[in-house]
Amino acid sequence: MLDYGIFYEFVPLEDLDLARPRRHTVTDVELDRPYAVVLTSPAGLWSYMLGDTVRFTARDPLRLVITGRTRHFVNAFGENVIVEEVEQALLEACRITASDVAEFTVAPRFPDPHEPRGGHEWLVEFRIAPADRRRFVDALDAALRRLNTDYRTKRAGDLGMIAPILRVLPAGAFHRWMASAGKLGDQHKVPRVTNGRTVADALLSANGLAAVSGGQPREVVAVSS
Repeated sequence: MLDYGIFYEFVPLEDLDLARPRRHTVTDVELDRPYAVVLTSPAGLWSYMLGDTVRFTARDPLRLVITGRTRHFVNAFGENVIVEEVEQALLEACRITASDVAEFTVAPRFPDPHEPRGGHEWLVEFRIAPADRRRFVDALDAALRRLNTDYRTKRAGDLGMIAPILRVLPAGAFHRWMASAGKLGDQHKVPRVTNGRTVADALLSANGLAAVSGGQPREVVAVSS
């Protein structure tokens, strides 16, 4: 938008933590790949990270969709999973298992002495729980494999990542956590996916539950491919 003095650049999500991330113009962007938006303007903004993520769907004319926020992704193991893919996978799992979710969040589960491979932990509060939790996790995993090439590569043969772990939380768990954090109200939302354990561990702690380590507690369902 040079006639307005505004210049946009697009940073691949996997580069956000790098000292010198790649910055593409619209000439170089790839379709169906998530980017963070960077803005330079005459108002004094210079390479300013807006915090939004976008995905281009067409080139002529140029079209994009806003897919989320830069902090709402998980890339702890090179999987580059964004919130849009997480939400689509959840909808697919609910459809397949006739379940209904009240609240959820996804966080990385890092390697420990008991399991040298990492993976994702889904913390879910159900309105209607699936009759078969194993099938629910299988559906999540299959949907993310279909939606995300990097995730599919990391999950191949269970080598780079183990299958998702499902932690079913009791009714009101998310409400209790948000109340304890002073975040009740419509202006606060539960992060659907994070690249660290801060939200997940605070949620578990607020409900008197332990994080996954030293073996898996009974609330956890682990499914291998």
